[in-house]
Amino acid sequence: MKRIVALAAFACLFALPVCAQPPAAPAAQAAAAQAAPPAQPLSATLKSMWDGLKLNLVQSAEKMPEADYGFQPTPEVMTFGQLVAHVANSSYSYCARGKGEDNPNKEDFQKTRTSKADIVRALNDAVAYCDGVYGGMTDAAAMELVKAGQNLVPKARYLITNISHDNEHYGNLVTYMRIKGLVPPSTERAQQMRQKTEDGSRRNLPAAKGARIEDRGRLVEGAENPGMVKRRQRTHRLWRWAAVCAAMLGSLLPA
Repeated sequence: MKRIVALAAFACLFALPVCAQPPAAPAAQAAAAQAAPPAQPLSATLKSMWDGLKLNLVQSAEKMPEADYGFQPTPEVMTFGQLVAHVANSSYSYCARGKGEDNPNKEDFQKTRTSKADIVRALNDAVAYCDGVYGGMTDAAAMELVKAGQNLVPKARYLITNISHDNEHYGNLVTYMRIKGLVPPSTERAQQMRQKTEDGSRRNLPAAKGARIEDRGRLVEGAENPGMVKRRQRTHRLWRWAAVCAAMLGSLLPA
């Protein structure tokens, strides 16, 4: 009988730490985290970069009021409207060379467009043309050689230069907007995304009456720390198993 009691006690002691451990994450979740690589990594990356950049350019052009299209911080630099028109000109030029064809735009927007509506229309037209070039590009086509003066360069060079050039001038547009008290569109979208993430995190916290947690330096009433919930659940499992062990040992001991 003593041997049986000792074996039962040993089994309980061995099982207690196991019960206290949190459940292991399924292996399938780790495997699912590995995303499949794109079939066309070079052209897909270029298109992704262009998609983000064109959003910044178009939203900047739309956000600046008509009255400030003639604004220039100093007389030596272009006005806001001239900058946007210049971006439209250059986008047509670089995307045409990246496609390997003559530039379809024969107009100099910096000289012919003066109103906000006309300049925004020119930019939208240039963006639409470049959309077709980036969207139709493949890795093989991006590595095809085209003439650059006396040299041959890959088409990808012009598509990369277009992104670099337009990003540089987006930085100029940001400065103009900041001077006028406007939040640039890239910053505005980042702020909105951060706010949505914070709001979603607070909504997903388990509620507990009278509980509160720290959230980025602020106290949030009616919420409980998820880590505390998990620790309490493990403690409850530990005590339940201890009670089972005690009952088993009690039934084996002589009356």
